[in-house]
Amino acid sequence: MGAVILGSLIPQGNRKARAWLKGYKVQLQEPQLLYLPFTQVDLFLKELSTGLSFQRNALPEGLV
Repeated sequence: MGAVILGSLIPQGNRKARAWLKGYKVQLQEPQLLYLPFTQVDLFLKELSTGLSFQRNALPEGLV
């Protein structure tokens, strides 16, 4: 899944990246549910095990 996310972050017009990804193949596996517990800390949502945080209200309503 990380490769799909990384690939989606690269602008489509980036020729260097497109040349690098030209022969790239994605292998799909069975779907998995990944649970990341977030807690609210002031204006942020903080993931408990990694410390990754997002500002509340910065994410679309459907994701929170």
